[in-house]
Amino acid sequence: MEHFQAIADLAKEGVFRYGGRTSEAKQLFLSGECAILTESSGGLGDVVKSGIDYGIGQLPYEAKAAGAPQNTIPGGASLWVFGGKSDEEYKGIARFFNFLSQTEIQSRLHQKSGYLPVTMQAYEATKASGFYEQNPGRETPITQMMGKAPTENSKGVRLPNLPQIRDIENEQFEAMLAGEKTAQEALDEAVKLGNAAIAATH
Repeated sequence: MEHFQAIADLAKEGVFRYGGRTSEAKQLFLSGECAILTESSGGLGDVVKSGIDYGIGQLPYEAKAAGAPQNTIPGGASLWVFGGKSDEEYKGIARFFNFLSQTEIQSRLHQKSGYLPVTMQAYEATKASGFYEQNPGRETPITQMMGKAPTENSKGVRLPNLPQIRDIENEQFEAMLAGEKTAQEALDEAVKLGNAAIAATH
């Protein structure tokens, strides 16, 4: 709660600038209008391509929070396969997934995009190649993800109605930034509406 209230206070002072719900904030950073950006590691490729001078740091955390710092929550892009396809189509999908999982491919995707490699072999191959020594900070998202054993709450998010819950969180965050609610009020409302959305699926 204190972290959200600090953001609300910074927004009121004009120090924090909200860039929107998706990747609009990245443009504020790339243009030099914004000095600090909190972004998925998967957005790093655009920052590197831009040619700007940048640094990478770990996510901030509340030092007095129990167990802090904790591993970050995995997220990002995922590939899904739906039912109802032919055996031949599933064989093609399996070949494609096997291709994507190859160490060389995963290493390249990780190094070019910033997304985390999905296999330890790709991480180890990237490390052995000297990539992290030549690109300071690029290992930070991995060490932040794997630096501590995950808890029940940091293993990843699997919720019914997740897009709806994200909308609820965004709406409450935006109301807080607009000064319509305190951080506590916004968080309480997000919990109430989020729980109702989850309950509606059971």
